[in-house]
Amino acid sequence: MMAQASTPISVTSKVPPENSNTLVVSWLGPIDNGNDKFSIQFVSRNNSGGTPVPAPGQPEGGFPVTATGNSYSQALTFASPTDASNYAAQFQAQVQALAEEPNTASNWGLQAWWNVGFSLTITVGSTEITLNQLPGMGVYRLPVSKEDPLSVTYADLSKFVKTMDSQLTMPTTFPNGAPITASLNITECMVDTINRTFSFDVSATLGKGWEIFPGLTFNAIGLDIQRTNGSYLMAA
Repeated sequence: MMAQASTPISVTSKVPPENSNTLVVSWLGPIDNGNDKFSIQFVSRNNSGGTPVPAPGQPEGGFPVTATGNSYSQALTFASPTDASNYAAQFQAQVQALAEEPNTASNWGLQAWWNVGFSLTITVGSTEITLNQLPGMGVYRLPVSKEDPLSVTYADLSKFVKTMDSQLTMPTTFPNGAPITASLNITECMVDTINRTFSFDVSATLGKGWEIFPGLTFNAIGLDIQRTNGSYLMAA
């Protein structure tokens, strides 16, 4: 009768105190229906959908590991202490219990880790906005898009623009002369605290639109504000 090996739990990865080029991956069992062999792989914490990287030195058929009670561990040797430390800090260790036919391998046991991120709160006019930091980049991004914008009033935006430069002013009417009073949609807001640059996109829907002539109607207008020194602001 076919059975699946039980999934390893409490997966951890740690560089020993002597800061060697060794990374020790540990997990707990018991592993029922397995054959005491395990596959180990790593996935980037910043790209969980990326291609997994097999553990260095992994033999065909997996690592043979003998449990001490219900505890398992496997020391992996990397090319340098830096490589070992990078994998401990930037990758998720995943462990799979293997099995002899007719039994099947377990699901991947996944390492848990903490993410501690900072946020940056800014005020646009009278609207307070919290930006989330992209990992390790010094870039803070408001999670908005054209499909999922954040609305602010036109008066708030005018106040915001005025604080950047006393010479900057916002138009008070649309090109057809109609007053601008509607709420506006923020579709991008990013701040780079390292390079002291930012990108800010806003648009306003014109309701029924502004018909220039039959067959040509403007549906929305937008405003793109950037302070830049040529550095590229990564969006993801």
